Amino acid sequence: MDNTHLSEPSAEWLAFDTAHPELAINNIDDPPFDDPAAFRDAVNAAKEDSVRSLLARTGLSEKVTKRDFPVPVDGGRESINARVYRSKTTTNLNPPETALPAFIYFHGGGFLLGTPSTEDLPCSTWASLLGPGVLVVSVCYRHAPEYVFPAQQNDAWDAVQWVFDNAQMLGVDAARVVVGGVSSGGNLAAGVALRELDTAGSKKRVKGLVLGMPWLVHRDVHPYRGKEGEKSSMVQCRLAPIMPEARYNLFTDLLRADTTEKRQEFSVGLVGEERLQGMPPTAVLVCGRDMLRDEGVGFAERLEGVGTMTKKHMFQGLPHAFTRYYDLPSSKRFDELMVESIRWCLDDGREADRPGVWAMEKGEVLNSDQTL
Repeated sequence: MDNTHLSEPSAEWLAFDTAHPELAINNIDDPPFDDPAAFRDAVNAAKEDSVRSLLARTGLSEKVTKRDFPVPVDGGRESINARVYRSKTTTNLNPPETALPAFIYFHGGGFLLGTPSTEDLPCSTWASLLGPGVLVVSVCYRHAPEYVFPAQQNDAWDAVQWVFDNAQMLGVDAARVVVGGVSSGGNLAAGVALRELDTAGSKKRVKGLVLGMPWLVHRDVHPYRGKEGEKSSMVQCRLAPIMPEARYNLFTDLLRADTTEKRQEFSVGLVGEERLQGMPPTAVLVCGRDMLRDEGVGFAERLEGVGTMTKKHMFQGLPHAFTRYYDLPSSKRFDELMVESIRWCLDDGREADRPGVWAMEKGEVLNSDQTL
């Protein structure tokens, strides 16, 4: 696939860089990776500080409540954290016994980065925007380098089953659960939907799937790597900011998916058409200047090929995880689309996008639909 035009830096990104030289947003130099755990802990601590500041600045802390629950994993030998966010408007308008739809969310960070608190900003934002009637459940799975693949996929599965098993206690309507994630979390969300389809078939319980800039294919079995040469996002975007090739390789190597079986299990974006039959309605948000772009586009096309309803948006000219810059206008748009996509999944009267047609998100430029 040749989507070269999508990888050119957008006018919005260039203008933001000019306005904020202190952020060095185009810097692709990472600190030494001799100690990945120390690197992870430093990045997590810095992000938690930033999130606390932004929560205070936006007043979101006053608009949303949150509560933590331990979730048993690995046969009950360990536990992970699930944090439930509820709009205070929801709390006021809905009695405790009212069961509400839920969005189960898995964070990004290359399976290395992330804590419950690093996700307070997006989850509080979505809970606030969703307003009365929808809960957000953020799952903090176990991370590399201590835990290698497939621990993360197993944690995601256990967490979703835990939500269903404890729906009454959580106040969740088990018939209206949407699963989603960003980046590596998109891999986990898609994996949960596929695994449920494998085990439950027509009795599947996940109502919809929301994938933000998802990582769906393992590097070493990537069909577009080299095959398409310079047309591949893996090649075009290898020096893109935020997640250049060096960081992508670090994330990949730390997972230690070092057998063909594990790489195929990781690569939820490459499963065959027969296994995709019956997938729930799926929203896919992709970045044009992202090494992961082509696998997101390809997965959407594969879903459409088996008749799955899709909703598709392309952030043209923006790099992976651009939402780390809160004041970039498209970061607000991303949050709006995540909420719009959750509602779309919950709406029994939803309409699907036309196959192959993407809504192009161009920041300050007027948006339009375009066939890739």
